[in-house]
Amino acid sequence: MKKILFKCRKLACAIFLAALPISNIYAGEAIYDFSGGSSDTNKVGYWVDSNWLSISNPDIAGQAAFPASAYSLVNSSDASHYVSTATALHAMHHFKFIIGEDTNTIDGISVEWVGKGNDFNSGNQYCKLGIWNYQTKARDIFDSDTGVVAEVTLSSTISLGYLQYIDTTTSRLDLIIVGGKYSNPNVGEIWTNYVKVVISTQAPADTTPPYIADNQTGDDVVRNSAGTTYNVDFADAGTGLDTIQYKVMSGPSQTGNLIIDWTNIALPGGAANYTTDWTVNFNSLYSSPGTNYVSVRAWDVAGTTGTMNDVFYILKDITPPAAISNLTALVGSNAGEIQLKWTAPGDDGTMGGSASQYDVKYATKYIGTADYNASWTHTYVQSWTPAAPGSQEPPILAGFNEGVTYWFAIKAKDDANNWSSWTSSGTVPSVNYNNSNWAQVVQGGIWKSIQGGNWGVGATWDKGTVPNSLSVVQISHTVTFNMFEAMCSSVSVMNFGTLKFDGAVSSRTLTVAGNLEIMNGGQFLMPPNTGYISTLKIKCVSAGEHGIIVNNGGKFDVQGNIDTTPSTRNCLIASENSSYKTYIRNYSQTEANFNMHYVEVSSVGVAVAGKYGITFDGAGTRGKINYSSIHNGYYGIYLWNSSNNTISNNSCYSNVNYGILLFNSFNNTITNNICYSNTSGGIYLNSSANNTISGNSCYSNSSAGIYLNTNSNGNVIANNDCYLNSSVGIYINNTSNNNIVSNNESYSNAYGVYSQASINNTVVNCALGKSGNNTSGDIGYDSTAVSKLTLKGCNLYSTTKVDAAGMDTAGSYLISYNQDTLQGSVQVWGDYHVGQGQALPLQKFNYGELLYVSTATLPNSTLKGTGSISYPTTEDGKTLTELWEVRCINAAATSEFSVKRGTGTVLYDDTPGTVTEGFEHISNNRGVKFTVQTGDYQLDDVFYFVSISSSGDQNIQKKIEFNDSPIGTKLTVDTAGTIQMIGTPANPTISTSAVAGTYYGFITSGAINASNYKFSNLNSEGLRLQYAGTTVVDLSSGTFDNIQDSAGDSSYIRASALASAATFTTAYLTIRRVRRIIMLRRTDRE
Repeated sequence: MKKILFKCRKLACAIFLAALPISNIYAGEAIYDFSGGSSDTNKVGYWVDSNWLSISNPDIAGQAAFPASAYSLVNSSDASHYVSTATALHAMHHFKFIIGEDTNTIDGISVEWVGKGNDFNSGNQYCKLGIWNYQTKARDIFDSDTGVVAEVTLSSTISLGYLQYIDTTTSRLDLIIVGGKYSNPNVGEIWTNYVKVVISTQAPADTTPPYIADNQTGDDVVRNSAGTTYNVDFADAGTGLDTIQYKVMSGPSQTGNLIIDWTNIALPGGAANYTTDWTVNFNSLYSSPGTNYVSVRAWDVAGTTGTMNDVFYILKDITPPAAISNLTALVGSNAGEIQLKWTAPGDDGTMGGSASQYDVKYATKYIGTADYNASWTHTYVQSWTPAAPGSQEPPILAGFNEGVTYWFAIKAKDDANNWSSWTSSGTVPSVNYNNSNWAQVVQGGIWKSIQGGNWGVGATWDKGTVPNSLSVVQISHTVTFNMFEAMCSSVSVMNFGTLKFDGAVSSRTLTVAGNLEIMNGGQFLMPPNTGYISTLKIKCVSAGEHGIIVNNGGKFDVQGNIDTTPSTRNCLIASENSSYKTYIRNYSQTEANFNMHYVEVSSVGVAVAGKYGITFDGAGTRGKINYSSIHNGYYGIYLWNSSNNTISNNSCYSNVNYGILLFNSFNNTITNNICYSNTSGGIYLNSSANNTISGNSCYSNSSAGIYLNTNSNGNVIANNDCYLNSSVGIYINNTSNNNIVSNNESYSNAYGVYSQASINNTVVNCALGKSGNNTSGDIGYDSTAVSKLTLKGCNLYSTTKVDAAGMDTAGSYLISYNQDTLQGSVQVWGDYHVGQGQALPLQKFNYGELLYVSTATLPNSTLKGTGSISYPTTEDGKTLTELWEVRCINAAATSEFSVKRGTGTVLYDDTPGTVTEGFEHISNNRGVKFTVQTGDYQLDDVFYFVSISSSGDQNIQKKIEFNDSPIGTKLTVDTAGTIQMIGTPANPTISTSAVAGTYYGFITSGAINASNYKFSNLNSEGLRLQYAGTTVVDLSSGTFDNIQDSAGDSSYIRASALASAATFTTAYLTIRRVRRIIMLRRTDRE
């Protein structure tokens, strides 16, 4: 047997020996002792003074570690000893070893101890060798000596049941040596000279399968001949390799049809490795279409088998693409260009995948069958990617001489290097016209209209010919675009000029390789058509190189058929190449002069100011975009310093930035749009105020659904759905104040509503997390600056309703009234104030009154004309929380307006449903009143406001609950404020904490009027009546309970510098380790 020796230095008592693991292949012995020295901290010895009969755990209570000096005394069997003494109990040494061998290979344990043990008073030898049994949880004695006191060797060999002495979790083996007889008051003693443990091991059976190394990453190359070798290696470290085979199936993981059954690769004859690359039977493989999946297996001399599925696959293809039969050549768009067209063949004939390459020949004369390799033919160098079989191939070839006629020929190759035949089949042009076609390169210039007429008629133009791809087109008459497909270099529609699409007969496509610019007095019209597609494409060779520019005074009116659905709009504006996007730039200051209705806009917009997408660029710019689909651009719609626009019923999706963005823009209506899958977000307002954002769906955006940023104040955010956005449903940020957020649903976002550095925003009647959990919280706060947010009648459904972790700036608060349909309830987070600088200088929490009355917001407007409506009034009990729309439907000397209201994307007629200019509207059902003031109105001028219902909790008990936040939670009545807490004996007004263990502050420097109330869970300062100006109108019939304990300084009421005499009657105090009941400080009126 091969002997492997492990040594360590001895320690007195317990030893942790971290032996190195021994290979399972070889048998041998491992010896554990203390010759390794004291530096191994895993080997620790202990001595203990105890009764060995009472030991119930191998880590004996009271044991002490050996000193480092003990190592030199027990490192070998010599004259040195380490001695431990016990009084009235046994002296014991405890050794702990960590066994490094695999327990599956251990076949025996031997132990040996050299030393002595005695009792000083009796003079008797007493020493016993024991091992801790981890199964019976007791010490088993294997050897002992009780004769004359002298050094002895105790030893034992365990050949059966040895694993019960090794802990399966820690691999520990514990020796416990007892010396010194237990006999009170005798003194026991133990001497240790040397100790060791020997672990015997045996070699296991060879059950490990051969190792297979797949070095072949896949044979992705499609092959048409045999001879390829493959790199898959085999090894067996045990008995060696016996047989290696491969198998081929038509499906992965040995599924599908059997192609080649198990076939020998090699018979290694017991060799440890086989690394020679090997081949498969190529002729037996399936040809395309089809994949050949190769699996391997190997077994060793011991008969253990290892298998690996799908080590690689082979694509076999011996079928070439079909010959191209319809090659044609056309005039190109630019100087020196020719366009070829043909139908793409398949990888295998006309079937399968795409071909992999084309070979194109050209010459200045006809190329016959025998001419393809002639010296006068030339190869056109290209790297085209062939299209799918049956698709039209329309590549542009450049570099030809103008005015010269060229002939062409072509063939195709697949990825297995199978070439089709050349396309020519005859010997004269008339025979091979379709296969070897010709084209003559054209010249450019300026084409000016000289009369009204069709684009495709030469008489319309000064040159007498139709514009070509190099033509710079200038239109000063009415020109109808009547061509199936055409291209030009640029288009300018001049004063008195009109370019109009005629799509009544067939589809029309105009591609402009420059700017399409509508000048003052010019018009570009794409009117609705029935079923055909009108397409305008702008070609750029760099991002934002060219675009559509509508100058002030020009008209851009583009309309699809309203009968088509958004996914099949038949009016299309797009970049000719989506990699180089164009833009639409509107300078018009008249709404009617920029109109997009039922239009598909694709790949428009780049990261350049004024070219962001469909951009309203500058002060006074106006327009309408309705029912259009705007996608795959930079921004979808971008309003810059542009006001009083209506953007409605559009789909803005898959744009690089936001779907709709307003920057420094006011009084716009953004309604009933769908904004989704935009990389930044749905709808974004920056420095934009008094806009109405209603009825929109913003979902699956990478940032926020609706985002108000940087001084975006006084906006109405109503009736929107925001969900599945990566961050926030509705985000209010950076001094965006006094916004109303009503009747929105926000769910399945990180946060439902998030407030950052913004104040006096109100969220009313919103459902947060109802249809899906907002993972971080329905309400969230940021810690950068003061944020103040009020909730009224909102329902919070998510697991985390309010995440107040960011509420760490003094002055920040959240107050929520009647949350989750609990009438009479008020939830408070943070530092809430009543009075000075607050929206509510008087705060009532009275049984007989409402928490808040009905009200309405200041109306926002989107006007082409001038005018206003009065501030609406409301009626408690009748007014509901709704968005109201007042729209001009008849602009006349006395204009007429429709009145609608609702909580969803569709608003319904109020009763009455109309109001006349100069008259008051009185809602029969809602009690809302307002007057349309006299003005100069135009059709579709519109006003929006939100009515807010009362709390509806009169004669219901009021309860204020305080929640914890990083800045604590307190209610402060400032000097200009008044708070009332007037309950009834049966329904007292309650002020308490929302969660057990939370304590809050209640401070008043203003006026307090309370009776029939109850305070509980106040912080240690209690109710603080402080500073000059505090007026106590009444503070009677109240209860104080469960004040926070504070070391020697807790009070139920603290009063100082009161401005009026205070009477406290019938106040019930629950005394609970509180130092003071009432603490008064000097004033004139205490």
